[in-house]
Amino acid sequence: DMARALGYSPGQQDAWSKQVERWGASLDSGEGHDIPDQVIEYASALLKAPRHLGIHSGGMVLTDRPVGEVVPIEHARMPGRTVIQWDKDDAAWMGLVKFDLLGLGMLAALQYCFDLIRASTGEEWTLATLPKEEAAVYDMLCRADSIGVFQVESRAQMGLLPRLQPRSFYDLVVEIALIRPGPIQGGAVHPFVRRKLGREKVTYPHPKLEPVLARTLGIPIFQEQLMQMAMAVGGLTGEDADLMRRAMGSKRGLERIDSLREKLYAGMAEHGLVGDDADAIYAKIQAFANFGFAESHSLSFGLLVYASSWIKLHYPGAFLAGLLRAQPMGFYSPATLTADARRHGVEVRKPDLQLSGVEAGLEPLAGADAAPPGDAGADAAPRPAPADDRVPAAPAARPAPTGRPACAHRDQPPVAPFDPAAPDESAAHRRDGG
Repeated sequence: DMARALGYSPGQQDAWSKQVERWGASLDSGEGHDIPDQVIEYASALLKAPRHLGIHSGGMVLTDRPVGEVVPIEHARMPGRTVIQWDKDDAAWMGLVKFDLLGLGMLAALQYCFDLIRASTGEEWTLATLPKEEAAVYDMLCRADSIGVFQVESRAQMGLLPRLQPRSFYDLVVEIALIRPGPIQGGAVHPFVRRKLGREKVTYPHPKLEPVLARTLGIPIFQEQLMQMAMAVGGLTGEDADLMRRAMGSKRGLERIDSLREKLYAGMAEHGLVGDDADAIYAKIQAFANFGFAESHSLSFGLLVYASSWIKLHYPGAFLAGLLRAQPMGFYSPATLTADARRHGVEVRKPDLQLSGVEAGLEPLAGADAAPPGDAGADAAPRPAPADDRVPAAPAARPAPTGRPACAHRDQPPVAPFDPAAPDESAAHRRDGG
């Protein structure tokens, strides 16, 4: 920005910007750079100044009377929107109640799936009634068969799933949190996997940290654990730990955490943690300046991972239709989702001007009037004339669900260790007639 203000060409601006670290770091790029001293001097002076006004994607301030009577407001850059003139830190300091109200496309997709399953099979499912801890769901995830599944469909997550071998809900909670900048840069991923599989002994840097780290095998993975560690052996107060929490993932996170460095090292020294031991703990705290998950966040996401996995296993046709209805969302394109569904035996039909509805849906398999609707195609069963797409037609008769009856039992047997050599029996668990 400063090079542009001083009249340098776009090519020079781009070349110089690549010679410095990311926003918030020092502009001293070391020896060999060709950035003019004047550009560095002026840019350094403006480094911590706001660059522009923005609108938080879901930040809401709630007051007991009109907001304009409590805090100054102004028109935002987006037409028809207003924003308060304070940032989140100012609002918090003044005691205003601020919520981040964010939506998830997967929640819409899951509701579409539940609606499609009810309309096609008569089975009623909700997030609260899904059978918990089903071994076949975890087997599917251990094979990294997770395209379309919430949060674990990226290549990094698919690479971790067979290594971590999740066999419980809390394993999913950890799986989600591991592939984040904090745990990755803090060196948590490989040690946790080794300890999870019994290939490395579980140890703790200090006896006082065992209650904090026991549930994650001695490896800090969540924001809360870093805060508790800093209080247990670093001498931080609750207020200090909350400052550290707010620093995690913020643009000036590293700077804010470094402001607590002296106090942390003094506290660790009082507990006998000095030298490399103290440096190792501080490095893990520093790593979370680049963002890590809160355990509460990961727990709620874990439920959506399990629910989307369960539907993908038992109702792959409804799963695809639900994802298509909720587009755009997720990691993969509709074409990739469709190809994966076909690989799982779902018949995906092309759009039909006579029969298709506005949204993807389910219809009976050809040649079977009462066949379970195991394919994703038109909005509902074939109909002789166009109808109101908002009210899908229902099949004449609902067939009994297929698959193994035990899959629908609320209480599932204990989950055994994963056997990589066992055959893939996912098809036997389909409840939609596939």
